[in-house]
Amino acid sequence: MSAWAKVGVKCVCVDDAPDTGRGHEPMNGYPAKGEIYTIAAIGRFHPFCDADLFQLVELTNPAQADGRDCGWSPDRFRPLTSQSDDIALIKSLLLTVPALHERVVPSELPLVPAPVDAPISSGLPAKAS
Repeated sequence: MSAWAKVGVKCVCVDDAPDTGRGHEPMNGYPAKGEIYTIAAIGRFHPFCDADLFQLVELTNPAQADGRDCGWSPDRFRPLTSQSDDIALIKSLLLTVPALHERVVPSELPLVPAPVDAPISSGLPAKAS
């Protein structure tokens, strides 16, 4: 289970594909991709569950035959972050990259004058005589 997953935390649905093969259909539908939900409970709500599931405040379903509400896989959700949280993350990432003023730019390298008595060369190989 992800560290962010706690009762009361808001999350956004990132996977709204139908969950087939479980032998039941939720009566109030599946979480919708892009919609925001609040985690109401986390647990194993069915005898066949081998992992913790989320129950959502905004999407409750009538009890199944065994008297339990269905739950949703945490993989269907990611934590809802505010814009300021996103900006803080980007700023922290930028701090790990060297600043432009710390980089050596070839045009800023000091020029070393050639000795006065050095022959002027075009840089091309000399012609054979």
